[in-house]
Amino acid sequence: TISIYQVEDTPIGSGGMGRVLKGTDSQGRQVAVKEIHPEFASDFEIRTRTEREVEILQILNNTEGIVKVYDQFPLNNNFYIVMEYVDGFNIETYVQKYGAIPYERAVRYMTQILEIMQSVHEKEIVHRDMKPSNIMIRNDEHICILDFGIAKDMGGQGGGTVIGTIIGSDGYMSPEQADGFSIDHRADIYALGCVFYFMLTGHHAYNTLSSDFETRTNIAKTPFPKLSKHSKKAFPAKLQEILDHATDKNMIKRYQSCREFRKDLEKKMDVLNMDY
Repeated sequence: TISIYQVEDTPIGSGGMGRVLKGTDSQGRQVAVKEIHPEFASDFEIRTRTEREVEILQILNNTEGIVKVYDQFPLNNNFYIVMEYVDGFNIETYVQKYGAIPYERAVRYMTQILEIMQSVHEKEIVHRDMKPSNIMIRNDEHICILDFGIAKDMGGQGGGTVIGTIIGSDGYMSPEQADGFSIDHRADIYALGCVFYFMLTGHHAYNTLSSDFETRTNIAKTPFPKLSKHSKKAFPAKLQEILDHATDKNMIKRYQSCREFRKDLEKKMDVLNMDY
């Protein structure tokens, strides 16, 4: 028992700062209880970031396709966040289990993801860590976005990222993130292009190299790989064009909104099918 929640002994997830436990609340609703260990719960920066994540999720609580947050509290030197339990696979696990996703299905998932993220961006929130492990495919085939731990409220005090600060995950951060420049929602669009590439090929567009500097330089300077580099499938030419647009290293030439990306994908689906 943790507070009013009954939890299972075996974690459903774990990381450097803590673990996630599956449980039920007093009404019998399934929940995921995120436990942050004392040494991190007492760290001011980590605690502030955790509380910011909860605040952002509360802003997004009525947004379809975003994991819901129910509760937060300190207990026995730990800190807990209680969230919606999402049943399914994240995209990284899904691809590891089933292989690269056929492009028709990948497009269907991407249109859902882009619709959700358009709503997030309209609330002036930038996720900053879009990657396959943070996107769930529910058992009913609907998408749910997780982990807003380094998200930024662009409408809040302080504006954008401080120049020189590297935020994001290796291989999914945008070139402007890798260079330490100030970023906006277009960094999420680039990362979603990387996610799309992973779904279609089963490979990360950029791998982590021996040092952070080499990895960031690779992202910033090396041309984004074509689908043919990691897949022998014959993809429609229009699909490659869309991917190239989403992952342009120049943010000004990239899709300027998730809506634009999504509409282009939907508009060209008939052409994709004819051009295969």
